[in-house]
Amino acid sequence: GGVMSKAGSVHGLPSKARCIAAQIADQDNIRYLIGTLSLRDENEVHLVQVLEEENEVKCVDIFTNIPGEMWHIEPSPKDPSLFFGIHTAMTKTTAQSKVTLWSFTSPGDSMLKEKLTLNGHEGDVNNVIWNPAKEQEVCTTDEGTLKLWDISTEPKLIRGTQTDPLIKKYTAAVWHPLHSEQVITAVENNIKGYDLRTMKETFTIPQAHHPQVRDVDLNPNKDYYLVTGGDDYKIKFWDSRKPDIPVKTFSQHSHWVWSVKYNRYHDQLVLSSSTDTSVCLWNAVSVSSSPASDDQESSWDSKQYQDHLIKTFEEHEDSVYSIAWGTSPWVFASLSYDGRVVINYVPKDYADQILLK
Repeated sequence: GGVMSKAGSVHGLPSKARCIAAQIADQDNIRYLIGTLSLRDENEVHLVQVLEEENEVKCVDIFTNIPGEMWHIEPSPKDPSLFFGIHTAMTKTTAQSKVTLWSFTSPGDSMLKEKLTLNGHEGDVNNVIWNPAKEQEVCTTDEGTLKLWDISTEPKLIRGTQTDPLIKKYTAAVWHPLHSEQVITAVENNIKGYDLRTMKETFTIPQAHHPQVRDVDLNPNKDYYLVTGGDDYKIKFWDSRKPDIPVKTFSQHSHWVWSVKYNRYHDQLVLSSSTDTSVCLWNAVSVSSSPASDDQESSWDSKQYQDHLIKTFEEHEDSVYSIAWGTSPWVFASLSYDGRVVINYVPKDYADQILLK
């Protein structure tokens, strides 16, 4: 029943790619930044815009002065003209990852201006995240440490965790949306929370996935709740006060789960993507900030009040390493390794039910 859902629209990149991010500071448009991952060719960052009414995606700008492959893009939460990129910089002897803050004036000049670089990392940098409450603060993770930076003028290292020889790599990091002194990370097969004032651990979820956690995201509205994805093909929801057992587990993917993301407007909507080439949209209402009340159980369509897989999106033919919601509650983007960007929508009859509640 209900209104026909829109089909996805596609934007193709000229080479392989694995990072896409929503330009959340631009509240007037639905825009995404995507970076390419080419060893041979010039790398590019594409700025694309979704026209929700027309169900179209258009390329607003292409920035071509990118030094090396782009592994991660982190747009500023406050200023649409700024983003951090983690990219590969070639020295005479080795390839090293570099963290650069770029600015652009768009559309038009198609050139990125390098604002600053965060130097002094050990080995590869895997994450750069922005404090959603304080735009002059960012965190990075490298091999063994989490670092807090002040970028208001010259970049300044405020403090870092003690180097942990057991930590080879933080696969993911996310700033707490409700407590700006906390950052949550994925390390090997664990989830670790840190207090940035002391750089000490606040909690650990041991063996969250086996053998590795690939992503973690925090519920934007319900404190202590988080979602993880990993190499056991599962999506797990946790209450960080009860780290021994997940409060909910979803199994649908047939390979590693690389990305999990909460919808910031309706946190029962959760996206997951996988190296099985699919993207799944979930209704996780039982672990959301709006669980069903008893009188709703008798509603004409009680499925809305039960956890379930809403839809599997199959437009990709390669591993989907990166997914992102946007500045509209119903639009999301997914990026597969072959450079295909697909824009999709929460099914309309489902969106209508959420709005009717």
